[in-house]
Amino acid sequence: MSKGAQRQPVIDTSVFEAMPDALKAILPAMIEAGLRDMEEQLAIIKSAQVSDDHTALIRGMHSIKSCSAQLGGKTLSDFAVQREHAYINGEFDTLAQDILQLEEHVAAFKEGIAAIKAN
Repeated sequence: MSKGAQRQPVIDTSVFEAMPDALKAILPAMIEAGLRDMEEQLAIIKSAQVSDDHTALIRGMHSIKSCSAQLGGKTLSDFAVQREHAYINGEFDTLAQDILQLEEHVAAFKEGIAAIKAN
């Protein structure tokens, strides 16, 4: 992304606002579990790249897609769903670049969550 380009919000806070009160009560625990899962899945995806395990790549992207969507990470979720579908279709040519972009999206998501927590 160019420095002059406008970034979309990393976290869609309307997801949190729409949650039932029972879920809002456990939201901090959900966020922590989600962040841990994303880190685990990112490690699995990196390992799967080395071992050429396409199934693990698809599952890892699917998990990150779902987790980030539940926590308002639309940008991350959109990227993960795009790559998941590409991998399902056997398109692995951009895998190394995808992983770099995924790392950037996960880092931005974590920064967005940290900013929300700080407020």
